Amino acid sequence: MSTDLSWLAPLRDIHPAPPLDEGRLTALSLLLVLLALLPLLIRGRQWRRRRAWLRHWQVAPWPERHAALRRLTASRWPDLATQPTPAWLAALETRCGARLSSWAPEWDGWIYGAQPVPPAAAQAIEAALPRLLAACPAPLRWQP
Repeated sequence: MSTDLSWLAPLRDIHPAPPLDEGRLTALSLLLVLLALLPLLIRGRQWRRRRAWLRHWQVAPWPERHAALRRLTASRWPDLATQPTPAWLAALETRCGARLSSWAPEWDGWIYGAQPVPPAAAQAIEAALPRLLAACPAPLRWQP
């Protein structure tokens, strides 16, 4: 048995829907697109800053590299700014996994120019640099 619903026909909506405001709809859709692109824009800016930082890193002398690393890590961990070099390198190893503490005995000699950086150490530091940059905020610019 089916129910007769013909009596509902006169109860149709007597108020028409408001017209679509085309300008508001366009503005809302544009806002949604910009909000979706915002993380990509931020990530791209961080990527460009890191690439520029790495470019400067490759041509800078060792004392400038050390100073830049100190500033970079101090921006993330202010308590490390005053640590001596061996404690600073050990803390970097525990906090971001950069295996640099094995080079602590020679590190100060590299900074003050008493001895050149061996190729094995340079490669190890270059390999640890992406971990440091990932753990620290994107550097604004190279600061020797």
